[in-house]
Amino acid sequence: VKDINERDNLDLNRGLCPLVIPKGAFVIDSTNKTIEEVADIIVTHAGK
Repeated sequence: VKDINERDNLDLNRGLCPLVIPKGAFVIDSTNKTIEEVADIIVTHAGK
């Protein structure tokens, strides 16, 4: 987990093309959700 956090921090703070969520992006918080629940959210959103 430490390595992932370090990688994410480097990606977020790099000078060229930092990792950011684009304006207008559809963000799914998959915390405590099953794969099926996330898939349902995606399918529902895609149908809009």
